[in-house]
Amino acid sequence: MIITELRGGLGNQMFQYAIGKALAVKNKTFLYLDKRPLYDIDETLFVKRPFELNIFNIEFNAASDSQLSIFFPDGHLGWRLLRKLFRTKVQKENGFNYDGQSIRTNSRHIYLQGYWQSEKYFESISDVIRRDFTFMAKVNPETKKIAQEISEGNSVSIHVRRGDYVTSASANHGFIGLTYYKDAFRITAERAKDAKYYIFSDDSAWVKQHLLGYIDSATMVVHNSGEDSWQDMYLMSLCKHNIIANSSFSWWGAWLNKNVDKLVIAPNKWFANEEMNLQTGDLIPNSWIRI
Repeated sequence: MIITELRGGLGNQMFQYAIGKALAVKNKTFLYLDKRPLYDIDETLFVKRPFELNIFNIEFNAASDSQLSIFFPDGHLGWRLLRKLFRTKVQKENGFNYDGQSIRTNSRHIYLQGYWQSEKYFESISDVIRRDFTFMAKVNPETKKIAQEISEGNSVSIHVRRGDYVTSASANHGFIGLTYYKDAFRITAERAKDAKYYIFSDDSAWVKQHLLGYIDSATMVVHNSGEDSWQDMYLMSLCKHNIIANSSFSWWGAWLNKNVDKLVIAPNKWFANEEMNLQTGDLIPNSWIRI
């Protein structure tokens, strides 16, 4: 069996599911999800996130206490012997770069810990992942209306992530800045003629003050929040082209975009910390433009 630990928001959970699914398919075994870390966090340091993968067309099983105890024995000799007998392995992510060697193992049972943010971990089953990440939850009327508009034009999504990137001292990412969006808009204006822009942000006041003046024909999408927040990703995935933030949420919105001629622009600076940013070489697919 493969068990993958879930941490973070929807985009992170999707990466964690994707690598687990790829290993389960490769090893011809079952995938289980450990949802406990979503709820067992220090809320003074991290934002508590709900389990969100149930919006998709996936079948999943929650890891049981007995299954987890095989990987994390309580020190009793009997459990340690069982761990050897079942050839179990707890595989922790070694840094942010793609590390294929870390998941090449003869272990029959693997517990995955990490974020695993590279399509290289699951590109061998990309069609399966796209099928699994078909949105099945019901959208609200406003989303349905905008989805129709998006499908009728040369639509470009723009994701502006601020929120905890600006307010939290523990946030690793940091806001990527106005210059990035100006440069991205200039590129899309040259390549995507007669484009209609759809802006998704957790800080609409900042967008209105600093960004809207540079963009012609733009719609602010502000109606999705709380349990409906996933619908922004759904709408991003319907756009013909994407300008993403340094966010796994809009990364997936762009990746799920089915347009074979899509233009995707991503920020070169994913993390505020330069040393961490050097480890993001495998994060952005080769066909995307990084600026």
